[in-house]
Amino acid sequence: MQLFLLSPDACRFLALPDLPEGRFVFMDEQQRQPWLTVLGTEAGWRLSPVPPCAAAGEVEPLLRVHSPVTLRVGPEQQKRTLYPAPGGAASRAFARCPVPDNMTLTVGSAPDNELICCQPYMSAHHLVLECRQRIWTARCLDSSYGMYVNGRRCQQQTLRPGDVLSVLEQKLIVLPGLLAFNAPDGQTSLRAGSSLQPLQPPRIPLDQAFTSTPLEDIFYRAPRFSSGLESQSLTVDSPPAPH
Repeated sequence: MQLFLLSPDACRFLALPDLPEGRFVFMDEQQRQPWLTVLGTEAGWRLSPVPPCAAAGEVEPLLRVHSPVTLRVGPEQQKRTLYPAPGGAASRAFARCPVPDNMTLTVGSAPDNELICCQPYMSAHHLVLECRQRIWTARCLDSSYGMYVNGRRCQQQTLRPGDVLSVLEQKLIVLPGLLAFNAPDGQTSLRAGSSLQPLQPPRIPLDQAFTSTPLEDIFYRAPRFSSGLESQSLTVDSPPAPH
């Protein structure tokens, strides 16, 4: 299970083991005090608020996937939303798609999006990605769970190579001419007939697997990111001659 603690300006993340065992804590980064404790029990993961954390309303004692919990935490009783997500291998594996320049992609749960994400926290038309001259920009379409870039909530953002755009456990990573995305719950896919196609890993023919075939004839770096990245020229002087 994965837990996402949402505030008006940020998203904090905690990955729990597959087996509900142990004690895990969300900490107040400024005061270094525990905000929220999660305990593993035989029945599952249990929410255990610690003072001065108080739940707003009735709270289900056991955390359930896709059942958000509203909390008030800290001395000022700040409102937070705790969202349990399933996690698993599907959320850690990414597909990579080459993207042509001057392309606009919509992301959401509706079938007319270029990238269809059917998780319950995704809106029908959640966000828009644009690639112009190999520079990415992202714009949120007033969705309930918003959009986060490197953990910070934003409405619109110009993205740098390697930035992680996320909506809870749905993640997108951008590079010049490339988009990578995971598929939590197996519920993310490209629209039927999409011009985008995931890159396929190279396959080694069985008759070459145990031969002396040079590796460069089998493996390759694709795509190469030699263009579109920031670069800087350096001049290195030779060391002085020994005396």
